[in-house]
Amino acid sequence: MSSSALLGASMTEAGGAMSDVAQSTRSSLLDVIMARHNNLKDQKTHSRLLYVAKKTQKEFSEGSLSETFHMQLFQKTGHKEDDFYGILFEVQEYYVHILEGTKDCIFDFLRMLNRAKNEDDFLKEIDYKILSVKILLYTDDSGPLSFPRWTCREIAPGLALETDDDDFTSGAPLTKEEEKAGLMWIIKIQEIHQQLLALGKKVMGLGIRQMSLFLDGLNQNFPQIIPRESHIKELSNDCEICLNLSEFLEVYDQPITLDLYGENVW
Repeated sequence: MSSSALLGASMTEAGGAMSDVAQSTRSSLLDVIMARHNNLKDQKTHSRLLYVAKKTQKEFSEGSLSETFHMQLFQKTGHKEDDFYGILFEVQEYYVHILEGTKDCIFDFLRMLNRAKNEDDFLKEIDYKILSVKILLYTDDSGPLSFPRWTCREIAPGLALETDDDDFTSGAPLTKEEEKAGLMWIIKIQEIHQQLLALGKKVMGLGIRQMSLFLDGLNQNFPQIIPRESHIKELSNDCEICLNLSEFLEVYDQPITLDLYGENVW
């Protein structure tokens, strides 16, 4: 091949490479964002909900009425029961519930829970009434699931009661500013959340029977990862920094509307 032909080929290759570089550097920020959006839009992300509730129910000796009630709510959402993950711990007239699923599953469940709380005719065949709900935590994208399926368990009354050594502030009293900011509530919510995630790690990967046997022995074998009865009651009755169910849905389940007045429009 002649030197001119080699030079021509080299220039062609260089020109192609420069063209590729030019094309790659011409991507705008919008192009990058849209490319990421297109890559993620078909991926299923999971949301996580943590709340406490107060309930009343008739005496029920066969299984858990809380489990029956929530299974009915799952069905009412129009989703499959297998679309919901997490665990509900109940103690007397209170319970704490961590629930995972798609965002649609979580909000459809909350709407059904709100109806069950406010409408006497909703699920009237079950003598089980929700009296109050406090939302402790909600996140849109919580990453991988923490539980392999959904289940319900009872906390033995009096389990894991606090002692004088159970001080979440390492012995340091809270300042007035910290008390006003609700730091103690935040610490208690964080503890419950971490306990439930630790439990999830222990049961993830277990089969249905293995998980059931493990949870049956939880009160005796792993009481340290069971939410405290007193925390559940205090958060349900006294926590003022958390939204109740109606407030949460009003804020997060309604489209944002703006009222524009003449003096604010130009």
